[in-house]
Amino acid sequence: MLEGAAAEVTGDGDLRTIADTYELKYGRHFAEPGRTWAGLGDAIRGGDVVVYRVAPRVAFGFGKEARFSQTRWRFS
Repeated sequence: MLEGAAAEVTGDGDLRTIADTYELKYGRHFAEPGRTWAGLGDAIRGGDVVVYRVAPRVAFGFGKEARFSQTRWRFS
């Protein structure tokens, strides 16, 4: 979980970088069972979806199996 200030990303260069990075990791036609994200990179580049950048203030991580395995990080 991440807490912080969110701001919409609207700059063409920033949106292009985000889309390129997404496709580099997942490919142009990332799919999950029963759904598809095909064309998401193009939708990001075209401004057809809303993209936010979060400046983290606090983050929490939780283990899957261990009891009391939470961790908190603070950012300044």
